[in-house]
Amino acid sequence: MPNGLTTSAVAAILVAFIAATQDTAVRWADALNQAPAWYASDQARRMADRVLEHQREHGGWPKNTDMTLAPDPAALAAARVRPDATIDNGATVTEMRFLARVNRLSPETRYRTALLKALDYLLAAQYSNGGWPQFYPLRSDYSRYITFNDNAMVGRRHSPVGSREW
Repeated sequence: MPNGLTTSAVAAILVAFIAATQDTAVRWADALNQAPAWYASDQARRMADRVLEHQREHGGWPKNTDMTLAPDPAALAAARVRPDATIDNGATVTEMRFLARVNRLSPETRYRTALLKALDYLLAAQYSNGGWPQFYPLRSDYSRYITFNDNAMVGRRHSPVGSREW
């Protein structure tokens, strides 16, 4: 072998590389498209822990965020109180569905606690007529109106509440 590497050393490097790339193989966009058994895996639990790190203090999650990436530790405290939790673009409901699947196969208090906090967020955000604003806590712009775009209203029927995911 070149550079004095043995066949076993090359094999060990190759195995380590494959293991490392398999750990990042599931993208957040594909998190709800996995085989049921995957949600009991170490990778799913690591992803679920990342999801928990992104949860806002009100219980929801921001939109357009890759939940597989760790938030910046220096900005984490400020991010938790940021009023950017939303139901727009699948946010909050996607995280709830994912956590419900992981919790169903790997029950952990922290996942159930996050789910209940998210459910409280959805109930607090809901208007008396049944609709939801795009963002909650409410903002002073158009997002306080009931949102029909981006499946914001329709997406609530996919929340894990009352489903087999919960």
